[in-house]
Amino acid sequence: MVTPARPADAAAALAFSAAAGTLRLTPDQALLVLRDTPMLTLAAAASAMRERLHPAREVTFIVDRNVNYTNICVSRCRFCAFYRDAADPDAYILPADELYAKVEETIALDGTAILLQGGMHPDLPLEWYEGMLRELKARYPIHVHGFGPPEIWHLSRLSGLSPTDVLARLRDAGLDSLPGGGAEILVDRVRDYVSPKKATSDQWLDVMRAAHRLDISTTATMMPTRGLSSSVARIGASGIGSTYGGTPGSNNAEIHVPYT
Repeated sequence: MVTPARPADAAAALAFSAAAGTLRLTPDQALLVLRDTPMLTLAAAASAMRERLHPAREVTFIVDRNVNYTNICVSRCRFCAFYRDAADPDAYILPADELYAKVEETIALDGTAILLQGGMHPDLPLEWYEGMLRELKARYPIHVHGFGPPEIWHLSRLSGLSPTDVLARLRDAGLDSLPGGGAEILVDRVRDYVSPKKATSDQWLDVMRAAHRLDISTTATMMPTRGLSSSVARIGASGIGSTYGGTPGSNNAEIHVPYT
């Protein structure tokens, strides 16, 4: 009689196969890895994948600064204490001289990038964002990691252009990379509750795929939603790896950061 492999052994084998690049996990396999792989084993598999993709064994970091160009937003996410309606007394659009001062302070501290984000403003046209980017890039040697899929989808609706066209115009104006903000959890039942006016899971993923087709590097964040979604729902709804499923093997996805 053959003794069945322990669940942890089977899960670890899947994790290391994925790390080696010989297997693209299905949602069922991903759930098995998440549920049954010991944490340190999973960490070892993650380290093996990092070493395969980045064999120089260098770990780097950057000095950057978050700059919010407006707090006016139509999304009204339940968890957000930042947004304001346009008529609120403390609503703002950051004046250009304040934006430039923040960038200059960043550069003075050896910063090399800014994370440029804001609310989904109901009235600012695409041309306003293009002008902001062009001025920044003309004035400063700074990497602009800006906006996010919900803002891109919002600008697409305002302008009547496709997300791809919006991204292309922002890239040409000076956008260097696209944050993964607004992902929260890619389960629409959760999104409908916490951020009903933001892009859906499919729309978020479509923007990311469009960015990769345009050779725009991206990041991704995940917000825990305790009690609102299970691991099964999170993995099944997003179809593990589907964030970059349109471009398998793409190196444009720089990092996946749990946002806690």
